Order: sequence, then C-alpha cells, then structure tokens
Amino acid sequence: MRRFEFSTFQVDDGNRAAFELCHAVSELQPVSPLPVVIVSEPGRGKTHLLYAIVNALRERSPRTALAYITAREFPDKARALIEDPTPLERAASAVLLVDQLERFTERLVDLEAIVRAFLDRGHYVLLASCLPPNRLPHFPPGLRNMLEKGQIVSIGNLRTPTPAAKSPENMRIVSPPQDEIQRLREELARLEQKAAALPSTTELERQIERERARNKELQEQVESQRAAEEELAQQLGRAQEELRTVRRDLDKAREEAGRIAALEDEVKRLSDHAAHLQSEQEANERVRAALMAQLAEKSAVAEELHTAQVQCRIMSEEHAAADADWTRRAEALLAAIEACRARFSITVETTGERIEQLEKRLNEGA
Repeated sequence: MRRFEFSTFQVDDGNRAAFELCHAVSELQPVSPLPVVIVSEPGRGKTHLLYAIVNALRERSPRTALAYITAREFPDKARALIEDPTPLERAASAVLLVDQLERFTERLVDLEAIVRAFLDRGHYVLLASCLPPNRLPHFPPGLRNMLEKGQIVSIGNLRTPTPAAKSPENMRIVSPPQDEIQRLREELARLEQKAAALPSTTELERQIERERARNKELQEQVESQRAAEEELAQQLGRAQEELRTVRRDLDKAREEAGRIAALEDEVKRLSDHAAHLQSEQEANERVRAALMAQLAEKSAVAEELHTAQVQCRIMSEEHAAADADWTRRAEALLAAIEACRARFSITVETTGERIEQLEKRLNEGA
C-alpha cells in the first residue's frame, strides 16, 4: 500500500477530475457535503487514489480519523462507530473510504449506517465502484438514493476496439475488460436474483429496530448489573473496613493481654521477692536474738571481769611488792579484755546498722 502515492499516479484527461478531487480530500479541503462516488472500469486507478489518500493523511494529518472499508474487510473498529459515534463527534476531521462498492452483498445495513454517521457529522465520505449507484439494485433504497444524490466522478469511458486493435496482441489488451464486464453482468444478475429473495427493507428496518431495542435492554441490564456490582463493591469495602477495625481492636486486646500477663509476672516476681525478704527478716531476727544473747553474755562476762579487776587491783595493792609478775599478767589480761570489748563494740555497731538496713528494706518491700 505504501507504493500508492499521488506522485506515482499517471494523470490524463480521463482521470484528472478524480485525481484532483482525491488530492483535495487528502488536504482536507471542502469537497462536498454529500458522498462522492468514483466510478470506472476495473484497473483504472480507483484503489490507487484511495490508498494515496490514506498515505497522504497519515503523513500530513495523523490526527485525522480514518476508516477504510472494502467488500471483503469491514473492520470491527469501523462497525463500532455505528453504535458509538463519539469518536466521530470528537474528531476535528474524519474520512471514510469505501472500495469495491459493487461487490457488497452483506453488511449493507452497516454500510448505510456508517456512511450516514460520517455525513451527519460533516465528515468526508468517498466511495469507489465499478458500477454507478443506479446499477446497484441490491442496495437498500435509502443508501442507493443517498449515493445517487451525491457527486459522481467517472474515470474515462469504455473504449470500442478499432480495426487496428484486432491483432492478437491488442486483443489481449482489450479482452480482459470485456471479460470483467461480462463477469460483472453475470454477478449483477445473480445479485438481482438474490436481492429478490431477500426480505424487504421495511422488514430489515423492523429487525434493526428490534435488535436496537434488544441492545438497549441489554445495555440497561448491563448498567443495572454494573450498579449492583458497584453496590456490592461498596458493601465489600465497608465489610473490609469493619474487618480491619475488628483486627485492630483484636491486636489492641492482644497487646493489653500481653501487658496484663507481664504485670502478673511482675506481681508474682514481687511476691516471691517479698517472701524472700520475709525469710531474710526472720533470719535477721534470729541473728539479732543470737547477737543480743551474745551481748548479754559478754556483758555478764565484762561485769565479772570488772569485778575480778577490782579484786585484782585490791589484791595487787595488797600484794604489789610480792606479786609483780601476777600484776603484769593481770594488766595483759586487762588489755586483752579491752581489745575484746572494742571488737565487741564494733560488732554491736555493725549489727545495729545491718538491722537498720534490713528494717528499711522490709519497709520498702511492704
């Protein structure tokens, strides 16, 4: 298709009008508010001009909406414009190109609908055919009348062979168009018979209306289904939010239970510590009682020692001269007693401080 350009098209007097019209369409110049039909025998360049328009628009105006339809290929995107012409309404410019018009035997209703969709919105419609619209009896009357009222541009005329053209070489040149014309005539006759067996246009229009009503009902059902799905989605969202809230509350409850368990462990540890302190207090009481007993015993001993010291002093006074050795031993014994008393005093002070510390710890534990 890339090889079809305006620059490679051989222009002559027979095709100049079609060439200039197609060139104007490629430049988006005003042409006609009605459809334009290019009519010629096969092989005269109709398809070349249509493809040249496609290539020129893609190169110069890539934003122009373009639809190319043939009897063999009716793209789904083009058919979608019938149900939803929004792209045509939004497009600043759009071009519909239809080739092999005379070969259309099916999708004629869709063809008429898409031609009207482009024309109603002021866009270009260009069709190529080997037969003029008035020789297409199998077309719906509405489509055929619309094409007949449009602009018909012919490329050349059928040539009658001259005597010089009777040579075998010239006969090979002329015979293919004649064979094609005969084939088209036979095809036309077959199509006329087929068209006679087809239902009337009114019945087709009724079928179309029924299909449109059915499509409308289906669209309403789809919209209702979408609304129900949206409602379900909202309910699901609310349920998920509630679930997240419950999970957060459950996590908080678990954290609180963890803190309570930690506090219970701490209480148990403190209870064990208090019991241990109670045991230590009882042990300290026993030690204190023992120390007090020892202190009392040592006090009695000290008293006895003091008495003995007095007696010794008396005896030393009476026997100082005679018993000097005894005096020295008594003084040594006294020094020992004093040392023992000093140690005892230190022991008593240490014991008192320990008892105070234990009582303080007991008070803090309580």
